[in-house]
Amino acid sequence: GTGSETTRYSVIYVDGEKYSLTHDCIFPNIAVIDPTFLRTLPEYHRRSSLLDALCQAIESFWSKGSIEETRLLSARGIHLFRYTYKHYLEGHPFVDDRIMKVSYLAGQAINITATTAPHAMSYKLTSLTGIAHGHAVSVTLPYVYKYMLEIAKKSEDKELKQTFVNLAKIFETSETKLFEVILNIFNEFELEKPTVTEDQLIELINDVNEERLQNNPVLLDKEAIEEIYRSALIVKK
Repeated sequence: GTGSETTRYSVIYVDGEKYSLTHDCIFPNIAVIDPTFLRTLPEYHRRSSLLDALCQAIESFWSKGSIEETRLLSARGIHLFRYTYKHYLEGHPFVDDRIMKVSYLAGQAINITATTAPHAMSYKLTSLTGIAHGHAVSVTLPYVYKYMLEIAKKSEDKELKQTFVNLAKIFETSETKLFEVILNIFNEFELEKPTVTEDQLIELINDVNEERLQNNPVLLDKEAIEEIYRSALIVKK
């Protein structure tokens, strides 16, 4: 997966369930990053994979496990993304090496911090709807952020508030405008909003990856998770 060339993570699906495998023996001694592979990747996967890298960088920045080193890695990845993604979407190969660097930096960051709620909420969404992993993560991330920001505003947790302020600065905006900024970027990738039934929504709510959810800086109960899914998805009655 995106950035996995620099992480100690792998994944295994068992009966439609995605399980994370983590061990230092998985971490590679050498990683060969070849941007030419991007040129034969189907357009949908070019887009969803880059969104995955961006989401990894954002999630690592706000993760409970973030440290100065990982925040710097995330910031570098986000900066590089912001100045290259439009050229990438237009199909210009001269940015492919920089796009691979975005993925690499995000991978380095999550190798230390792991991912958070958007990834935790994406795994079942992928298996239920068949959309790509990066697509699934990007669907919920803006709404996870929006929910957490509202909690932060009412909280006395100064560190959490400052985290969102600092994240917004990387995007050259304010924390209150960051939701729209991220949503607008994702909309430029022109990936469809997934549709699920009410029964599938219940499945999604009950099958969030707890391991990844525990890294989230704000506790998300089932009511919060349902609210986020209903905002992010089209739910058929």
